[in-house]
Amino acid sequence: MDHPLQYPPSPANPHPALINMFGIEDRDVLQRVEYAITAAASRETIDVDLSIESLQHLHQQLFGGVYPWAGMLRTFNMVKNQGHPDSQLRFCPHNLITDQLNWAFDHFGTLKPPQTIESFAERSAALANVINRVHPFPEGNGRTNKMFLTQWSRQQGFPVNYLAWPKKDWLLSSAAAWKGNERVMQHLTVEHYQKANPTKAVAPPDPGLDKPQRRARTI
Repeated sequence: MDHPLQYPPSPANPHPALINMFGIEDRDVLQRVEYAITAAASRETIDVDLSIESLQHLHQQLFGGVYPWAGMLRTFNMVKNQGHPDSQLRFCPHNLITDQLNWAFDHFGTLKPPQTIESFAERSAALANVINRVHPFPEGNGRTNKMFLTQWSRQQGFPVNYLAWPKKDWLLSSAAAWKGNERVMQHLTVEHYQKANPTKAVAPPDPGLDKPQRRARTI
């Protein structure tokens, strides 16, 4: 997709990088630099609350060393191509980002603290899906989403390190949630929690929770 924050394309570099503090115009080079910087930043523990300001603070924390626009909400519409026109992902219109996130945060903020990992998994999958659909930032939405959920899960009493998930787990569960099936992410949340906390009591597996299907479309 064309991106309004990209450097101007050229015949030698038709798909340039996003405008960054290093002046790196090669997308592959910037990606390596970006991942090194954000990996270090993601190791910090930061308290979060259910607010747009918390998301912006996390995005700034992760990407402030790379992009001058880190922490700023998207001001343009975004469509992600999946290879053919029928598979386009249309994210929330930029003028509705604030309303959509405030609605979601207000809703989840009224719920009582979860008592089981299963109830937390249901809640976190729903919230992750909302943030992904809104896609509030020009870039780095997935990592910001995972860092937010990681910090929030700790505060909810069911710590799950979403940042440590294999990439395929996050992409598969996000793709399924986009199509209306949040049970894949619920299952993976419980699974990763169990692996990290083997002595904690967990309810018997719910046969209604779908295990990841390896052919799910990624987003």
